[in-house]
Amino acid sequence: MKDDAVAEGPDAQSGTKVSVFVSPPFGFKPQRDSQMTITVYSKPACVQCTATTRALEARGIAFSVIDLTEDAAAMEVVQGLGYRQAPVVVAGDDHWAGFRPDKISAMI
Repeated sequence: MKDDAVAEGPDAQSGTKVSVFVSPPFGFKPQRDSQMTITVYSKPACVQCTATTRALEARGIAFSVIDLTEDAAAMEVVQGLGYRQAPVVVAGDDHWAGFRPDKISAMI
C-alpha cells in the first residue's frame, strides 16, 4: 500500500465516506528533488569513494565531497550515523555506506 495514493470523499448516492486506492502508473518514478543536498564523505585513495563520485557525475547528479581525514566534525557526523567505512553518502533523509549503484540510480 505504500506505493498507492489514497483519495477520500463522500459517496454521491449514500453520503458515506469512501476511500479509493489508486496505484501509480507502471514505471512511474517520482521526480528527484532538484534541491536535495547530496554529500559524499570520502577518504583519499578510496576505491569505493572514487566509484561513487564517478557514478554520481555520470548521471549528472550534483554533490559535494568532504574529506574525512581533514574534517574531524565530519568524521563525528559519519560515526554518529553508525558508519565505520567510506564513502558515506547522505542524500536528503537517506544515507548509506560503500559504493551503491542501486541507490545512486534510484536518485534519477
